Amino acid sequence: MVLGAGLKTIVPLAFVIPGLLGLLLTTSGTPADHVYPVLIQELLPVGLRGLMYAAFLAALMSSIDSYTNSASTIFVHDVYQRFFVRGGSDRHYMGVGRWVSLSIIVVGVLMVPVVRQYETIYTAFQSFLSYFQGPTLALLLTGLVWRRATPAGGLASLLTGVAAALTMERALGLHFLHTAWWSFVVAMITLVAVSLFTKPLSSDELEGLVVGPSLGTGEEG
Repeated sequence: MVLGAGLKTIVPLAFVIPGLLGLLLTTSGTPADHVYPVLIQELLPVGLRGLMYAAFLAALMSSIDSYTNSASTIFVHDVYQRFFVRGGSDRHYMGVGRWVSLSIIVVGVLMVPVVRQYETIYTAFQSFLSYFQGPTLALLLTGLVWRRATPAGGLASLLTGVAAALTMERALGLHFLHTAWWSFVVAMITLVAVSLFTKPLSSDELEGLVVGPSLGTGEEG
């Protein structure tokens, strides 16, 4: 996880540096989302141009494949298999997963008008991520270091944080960086408040999951 986080820090450089160079090499009226295609069209020879387009398509298909497979797997195992059909065959769950993947792709296509409301695709992508980044960080951080955190508090924290992020970004027009931070604060406060009023897990259930010494029965924070 730490290695992945370190490699992730390289991604902004891969976006920003070529983009800035592209703005210098293209005309001032070139839209931000058109900088990369213009650079490919004007600077690369025919062979490399085709190779670059093929690489873009391969990366796009890989990303779609990863997102749809991950989302369908989570839904089938954590929701469908747990609450709707238990003990079904692998063939049955595979079929459900395929339909879920298809549904995700259809929803993605229907989201195109929403994405077009943003200045660039990058801004839209980061804005959508900000709905979950803050609440998810609050869950992971608090769950790792505080034994008193409860499942009810985690669920309430996630729902409240996402709702707060949506409100701040869509209704108040906050930048996605501000949205991520303040949704983290809201989620953290909610998690602590709800956990203090709900029953904690036992120390046996928390063994190996939470940093810190065991607190006996786990009834105290």
